Amino acid sequence: MGEAARLVLKEQDVFVVMTRSGEIPEGGAFGLYARDTRFVSTYRLELEDGEALTVLDAGPVAPYAARIFMTNAGSGGPRPRPAHSVAVERTLVVTGEALVERIRLTNYGHEPLALTLRLRVGADFRDIMAIRGMAPREGGRLQAPQTAGPGAAWWLAYQGEDGVHRRLAVACSAGCQLQPAEGRLEARWTLALGSGERRELTVWLAPREGETAPPLPAEPLERAVDRALERLSAAYREWMERTAAIRVAEPRLHRLLQRGAEDLRALVSDFGDGPFPVAGIPWFAAPFGRDSLWAAYFVLPFAPALARGVLRTLARHQAAAMDDWTDAEPGKILHEVRFGELARLGLIPHRPYYGTVDATPLFVALAADYTRTTGDRETFEAIEGAVLRAVEWMERYGDLDGDGFLEYRRRSWGGLDNQGWKDSWDSTWHADGTLAQPPIAPVEVQVYAYRAYRSLSELLLRLGRPERAEALASRAEALADRFDRLFWLEALGYYAHALDGARRPLAVVTSNPGHGLWAGIVPPHRLAAVVRRLMAPELFSGYGVRTVAMGQARYNPMSYHNGSVWPHDTAIVAAGLARYGRLAEAARLLRGLLDAADHFEGARLPELFCGFDRADGPPVPYPTACSPQAWAAAAPFLMLATLIGLEVDGLSGELRVGDRIPAWLGEVEVDRLAVGGATARLRLRPSARPDGGGGDGLMAATAHIEHQAR
Repeated sequence: MGEAARLVLKEQDVFVVMTRSGEIPEGGAFGLYARDTRFVSTYRLELEDGEALTVLDAGPVAPYAARIFMTNAGSGGPRPRPAHSVAVERTLVVTGEALVERIRLTNYGHEPLALTLRLRVGADFRDIMAIRGMAPREGGRLQAPQTAGPGAAWWLAYQGEDGVHRRLAVACSAGCQLQPAEGRLEARWTLALGSGERRELTVWLAPREGETAPPLPAEPLERAVDRALERLSAAYREWMERTAAIRVAEPRLHRLLQRGAEDLRALVSDFGDGPFPVAGIPWFAAPFGRDSLWAAYFVLPFAPALARGVLRTLARHQAAAMDDWTDAEPGKILHEVRFGELARLGLIPHRPYYGTVDATPLFVALAADYTRTTGDRETFEAIEGAVLRAVEWMERYGDLDGDGFLEYRRRSWGGLDNQGWKDSWDSTWHADGTLAQPPIAPVEVQVYAYRAYRSLSELLLRLGRPERAEALASRAEALADRFDRLFWLEALGYYAHALDGARRPLAVVTSNPGHGLWAGIVPPHRLAAVVRRLMAPELFSGYGVRTVAMGQARYNPMSYHNGSVWPHDTAIVAAGLARYGRLAEAARLLRGLLDAADHFEGARLPELFCGFDRADGPPVPYPTACSPQAWAAAAPFLMLATLIGLEVDGLSGELRVGDRIPAWLGEVEVDRLAVGGATARLRLRPSARPDGGGGDGLMAATAHIEHQAR
């Protein structure tokens, strides 16, 4: 399902995936979803006499709303209707509780017109995981359409085998005939429109779980769309006001930042502990560990409330016991949670599922870095127990063979074979293409463990707990030494992708070792070799860093993890390069992402795109990439922080930026930047010509920082 072929709208737990014409056709992933169930599987507006409606323009006007402009194609017969005589303006809004649509019809013809408009609504109540093909649909029973009486909503219903009654309520404004037809519902409006006359019709569809019949909305249906737009517009303004206001002279980065902030708000749901970005639409509109942790990390200096919500939510769902079916172990952070029938029945292990080896060290690292960045000791105290249990998992359960590295081996037959961020079945292999055998110790997971130990150690030292801090610092140093000895491959001039179950290194050139620069684990004498590999044309496509280098055994630029480009991955590598003082190379990678973004619809970076070389033409979309997707939406914020060298220390109230920026970036202004209990206003301006003689495209920059009380 290509990005250009669909409209995606979301608010809280409800989202809809439609065609550009506002239709939900049967088949595929199109539908109206809530809590991992597709409540609407068919949605089609048409003229009853068979005359076609033609789309003139369509697109989202906000992450939760779309407008579609249509007109009639014309009809013959005894009562012909001239083409383009009827304008049909449709406004669709996902409110968080329902999908509401206003249909505005205007007769622009010179004669009165009579027409009948029909809307078909069907519900299959399929679990999204069954739609993905991960498990068969089991049990459950569709029920006949019902209503409580004249003027009340109709509903389509499904009694799940899990004991949950799922219903879709459907209502429409006055003048509508709503009735069942072949197991679906049909709404009909028979209209007589004088020349120049306009009519407005409203439809309301509400997904619900539970035995009670869904009630009609409290306000008149005719006002539902306007009220929803007002409320959601205000909610988005409030979100933007709680996020740092950013202005960047480079127009493409500025657009990406604006779109990213909006997309992150769209992806946010609240599962009881604050804002939490789900991973992506359509397949991953659920709580994820790794994805949400990275997204929160990327925006940490600009929107710290996101990290607070992610940390609190993941702490509450931390594993407390061993469970082979869900790959759970005490202290482990979840991979994914699902709420549909299949999960509730235990037919899939996602209740939650813990099959990830990297979410736990990333949780520890984010908890420490969030506290240092914001100075929010209260949140750290609330989750400190979970953080220490996560560290215990790293030391006791995560190291399967006692060699000091974190490894994974699937225990659940319904779980993932590979449990690093490249978690497709064929993403971990030796130089000859042979799949590696578990337990697997991925290179980047050791990097995250180092970052977790180091960051938590530094935090605890500042909080006055030196004994625990010293123990963690010792673990970090021991891990760094062991990592360099066993993962570095002299013949490759690079770090191994992983170690397999026999402790043999996977001599494959991938992007993953670039994450070691982000964590600071790469010793200075390895830096030049690592940078050469990352910036070589085999890995750097010109648009971003490939997941696997050209020439490797399983390289495929159209694969999910074996040669594609993931913007978040490139952004992490760039942040690491800048950390080691290689800002010119970092800027080159990030400018490649900006050039790629020019070619994607909606001024947004997708989850991933194909890894073809830039010399071959524009970037090629990956066909099933999520868009919007959390860490892709958040990546522009890490890009900006990298380019300006932003560091925030909320514990000391300090804010620092670099003294050089890329010449193409121009002026940067950031307002409402949280620094401890205050906010800051930052102005960063180029102050000289590009550095003479260096040829690195960097300029000296001067910063003006104003601290303001909240």
